[in-house]
This record gives sequence, C-alpha cells and structure tokens, in this order.
Amino acid sequence: TLALVGAAVRRAGRQRPSTRGSATAGSSEALSELDPQKAVVRKLNDAAEFVAPAVWNRPIFRATVLVLGGLAAGRVAPFAGMMHVSAYGIWLGTNIWTTFIAGITMFKSLPRQQFGSLQAKLFPKYFQLGTLCTAVMVLSGLRLGLPAAPAAASLVFTLMNLLYLEPTATRVMFERYERENQGLKDPKVDKRLKADFGKLHGMSSLANLLALVALVTHGVYLSARL
Repeated sequence: TLALVGAAVRRAGRQRPSTRGSATAGSSEALSELDPQKAVVRKLNDAAEFVAPAVWNRPIFRATVLVLGGLAAGRVAPFAGMMHVSAYGIWLGTNIWTTFIAGITMFKSLPRQQFGSLQAKLFPKYFQLGTLCTAVMVLSGLRLGLPAAPAAASLVFTLMNLLYLEPTATRVMFERYERENQGLKDPKVDKRLKADFGKLHGMSSLANLLALVALVTHGVYLSARL
C-alpha cells in the first residue's frame, strides 16, 4: 500500500501544473494547480483518515464550550467587561502572531505562489475576525466608559483592509500569477501590475500596522483601569 501511495505521489509530481483559470480564480484552485501532489495526498488522507478527530476537536464542541464558559463567567463578572477584554486579547494576539510570526514563517518556507495563494485564503478570515473584535471593543468600551478613539481607529484600518486593500491586492496578485504561469510577457503590463501590487501591498501592511498601534494604545487606557 505504501509503495502504491508513493508511486501515485511521484507520478503527480512529474505532471506539469495546470495554468487554466482566470486571474480571479479561487485561491484553493490556484494552490492545487501550483502543487499537483496536493490533490493526490488529500485524496489518500481522506481515504485512510490518518487520525480520527477527538470529540473536543470538533468545531461544534469548541463553540459550545466557549458559549457555556462565557455564560458562566458572566455570572461572576460584568458581561461587558468580559467581552471587552476577550475581544481585545483575541485580536491583539492574532495580529501579533500573524504579522510577526506566522506570516514570516510561511513566507520563508513556501514557494512564492503557494504562499500567496495560502494568504489569499487566510487574510479574509483574519480581517473578518479583526473587524468583529474591534466592533465588540468599541461597543463594550462605550458602556465601560473607555476612550473610543483607539479602538475605533483600529476598526477603521481593519475595515480598509477587509473591504478594499486585501481583495484588490489579491486580484492583482493572481493576475500576475496567471501571466507568469502562461508565459505571457509584456514589459508595460508587467511593470504596471508589479507597481499596482507593490502599492496595494504596502498600503495593506501599513493599515494593519496602524491597527496594531491603535490596539496597543487602547491597551494603555485599558490597563489604567485595572
């Protein structure tokens, strides 16, 4: 069985990656095109079920535990305060982890197009989580009498990324990937796309950094209340 699996993976590795699809094709498809072994390995893993997930690793179980834990905590602590601290901690930790650890590690460990395709799947969820957390911070902060400006600023910068900067940069990135994979060369077009992506990527990174600075500033006000 192991020999058959290895042979299947090696055959997939010798196949040329497909370059079909538009510049706005789904990032999961792009990732599969860039790594032809991925589809084979996924099918083999699905068939063999390498490890059966424990009950506590299932999303429904985790969500239930979080809800019950929050309800229990709300009986002994102000609910608004608990929600505020939780939202702040989640978004601050996620931002630091993604910006300074996970992103850099993936960039250094993955081929360029695989890294970009993976980020295209992660970033929308990242900014959605940030938007939710900062919205909770603003609303609960008003009830707690905390300054709203830092949390509101973090919300604005995160929304800029969620609604415009990240999806636009991703679209340009996939357009560059498609041209590269199809061997299309036009100095003017390539230069324009490179400049557009560089500008959008820089603005997105700056907005994310400013959101983090606003979070840290909010933490100063929050710590003064503890």
